[in-house]
Amino acid sequence: MIKVFDLLISGIGNHHTLLLANIISLGVKVFVLVKLILGSQSEKTKTQRFFFFMAILGAMLEDFAWGFDCARHLFFPFFDIRIRRCLVRIAWASFILQYQFLGIFIESIIEKKYRIKLWTKILIPISLTIVALFVYHAIFKFNIFNLTQVEYRVIQFCILYTFALILPSVYYALKKIKKYKYPKIIKNQLQSLIYNMILPLLALELLQSESYFLSGLPLAFLRTQHMALANLTIIIRTYTIFYACKKMMKMRFLN
Repeated sequence: MIKVFDLLISGIGNHHTLLLANIISLGVKVFVLVKLILGSQSEKTKTQRFFFFMAILGAMLEDFAWGFDCARHLFFPFFDIRIRRCLVRIAWASFILQYQFLGIFIESIIEKKYRIKLWTKILIPISLTIVALFVYHAIFKFNIFNLTQVEYRVIQFCILYTFALILPSVYYALKKIKKYKYPKIIKNQLQSLIYNMILPLLALELLQSESYFLSGLPLAFLRTQHMALANLTIIIRTYTIFYACKKMMKMRFLN
């Protein structure tokens, strides 16, 4: 059983499958983005469409950055490492934007007229500061080959900060649909989105980040585990966006 598990991990925990996952994920997100742009342009859903658009855009930038990194490793090993580090920094900035807007989208999807919440007003300046830091390093620290100590600590913070971006919005949405009368289909779809996709996604993001917190484990083991978890994370994240587009927003945005 252990050998089967190791074989499975090694099968999906490599750059080839990770590159394929990123390409498919990017294609699905482009499809969803086009559907969103060409769909209903109702003023009533303008705010929600914007939040969802930004969440998808952040996810696409992250997919592109990590996909390029995989392609560089497989086909262009002597490609300028500075460009690779620049894209990694952009990926982390996109990571924060993605979850910031995903959290706001969860709140806004159950409200006809969305008003920004207090916790979001607190989180947005923090998120923008983190994004600005990575963009600054990507541009003005371009010639630095490795991540700085500050960036490394910020990445550790970002991994935990993701929970602060999502969990308050999840709690608010679940509490509101329980307290007020909403169509049963909306309740079921929102609960499915949260329990079956978003919460498992957060768990995978945390597990995937083990290499930033753990030491003493073999480097090869960490790399294999990391890429296997990265593949699972990409799959769930892509399906989450596709589900939100096809199920939760179909009646409001795409018809």
